[in-house]
Amino acid sequence: MRGLASAGQLNSQAARDIVTMDMEPGYFWFGAYRNFNLLVWRRGVELDAVERLERTNPERVKAHPERISTVHIVAEGSGGGPTPEARDALNTMHARYGHTVGCAAVVIERGGLMGLAVRSAATGMLMLAPKHYRVKVFDHVDEAAPWLAEHHARSTGVEVALPDLLSVLHVARESGKKP
Repeated sequence: MRGLASAGQLNSQAARDIVTMDMEPGYFWFGAYRNFNLLVWRRGVELDAVERLERTNPERVKAHPERISTVHIVAEGSGGGPTPEARDALNTMHARYGHTVGCAAVVIERGGLMGLAVRSAATGMLMLAPKHYRVKVFDHVDEAAPWLAEHHARSTGVEVALPDLLSVLHVARESGKKP
């Protein structure tokens, strides 16, 4: 794991505290900030990425017994929704770790038919997911941040300042791009 901070790149201490858990540039980026898991999908979600995500969970859950909130960002220009194998693995992961989640935001930046397909896949997965926590779908991180800050505080007891969370989400959104 390594911090993302570099001089001049980030504008807040919160963003400097982001840690990269795993990444493959141009494909995915998994990061952490306090008791938030941050996931950015730059092309479709495949089983190998979900398996790598799964390997980060035990450490994060152990470090945060107060629960963890999760943000999935499906970046503009990404491939599509998860493959059937990835969808099954995500559903299994939700069943296994759902009781450890405070709340979740899914940000789908795709428009058009591909955006509709991704939203449809996300809705199907939400219908199968355990109902341990609240989940909401958004079009942009700026819309997600206020809802996420409020529901995170309610469900985990950990408050985060909205400007800090916005900075973290913007940095996460830009992470994992191909150089």
